[in-house]
Amino acid sequence: MTDLILGKAEVANEDRELSMPITGFDGNCYVRMLILDSRSRFFDRLDPDLERQLAEKVRRGFDFIHLNEFQGLLLVEAFADESLEALTELGQQLIRWFQDKYGREICIVISGLVDDVKQLYKEYHAMETMLENKFFFDEGTVLLSNRTSFATGDVAAAVNDALEELTLNIQRSRYDIARLRFEQLFDALQDSDHYSVIYVKYVCSDIVKAIFDASAKKNTDKFKMNLEHIYRTTKLNDLRKVVLSILGENESSGGTGVEAMPKAIEEVVRIIESEYNTDLSLESLAERIYLSPSYLSYLFKKQKGISINKFITLYRMERAKELLRSSNRKIVDIGLDVGYSNFPYFSSLFKNHYGKTPSQFREEA
Repeated sequence: MTDLILGKAEVANEDRELSMPITGFDGNCYVRMLILDSRSRFFDRLDPDLERQLAEKVRRGFDFIHLNEFQGLLLVEAFADESLEALTELGQQLIRWFQDKYGREICIVISGLVDDVKQLYKEYHAMETMLENKFFFDEGTVLLSNRTSFATGDVAAAVNDALEELTLNIQRSRYDIARLRFEQLFDALQDSDHYSVIYVKYVCSDIVKAIFDASAKKNTDKFKMNLEHIYRTTKLNDLRKVVLSILGENESSGGTGVEAMPKAIEEVVRIIESEYNTDLSLESLAERIYLSPSYLSYLFKKQKGISINKFITLYRMERAKELLRSSNRKIVDIGLDVGYSNFPYFSSLFKNHYGKTPSQFREEA
């Protein structure tokens, strides 16, 4: 199941219904996936009987997969006629349960309806893509991967925060960072059903004004022309191109150095590879390279093709595999060596990645 969801397994081309050993599904061929996402380390510190407790809350066939210490994945029985409101309520019930029992806010993304094994990776990828823009939402939010749903939170405040960060980078002549931050913000605005084209144009005009205010030689005519270009556009994709072009002009004239972002991501990789046995988190890594957590998450995925949390987990699993092969250390100690103090969690995560427990892997190696 983990291999299928993460795209590590080949699936036959012939049409086939979802036929995998999912606990208690009673032959139902419809499934939905729910990513449970915490902004800090959480899922390796839960009760050993988490799955039993989840069964009492979900009250339908389900299976649970440990993705990493920041995320878990629920697969639940689904029904073709289930309403979006019912799905959102299921997500909210789980959010309230985690808050009441563990005092922790989580965000939940719910996939579209899955009735074929070949859809798993595509749906999971769509859910991960939505999480890239989670800066746009508060914790305690339910997101539907085929429809943006703001269950809670002040979205306008998140837009203002993104604009402030954009403006700060423009003032520092870091147009390379501003350009990528704009793309992240624009993606979120474009996917939202809460904002009109006029509002998006207003946001874009604010960015152009920030560029004008930060320029040493203020060209009023060009500023007015750029605003006209923004308000003349009729398609969102054209609007994106206009603002990216304006930012690009200033980036090339400002001499900011296009290698800064790759170097920042490589520094993050270096930290992970040297400190993988410590309590790493997106927030701590972002603080060390002077970027916001949401923006670092966006950049890392753009550069490396996978999320930071997934990268950390994969690296730790590879190191654990090497230690199991090359040393006689106790398996519990190896778990600690690669950053997991909860041995059952480490064993479960290892089995998800390699299909066997650490002890089974060592015996076969």
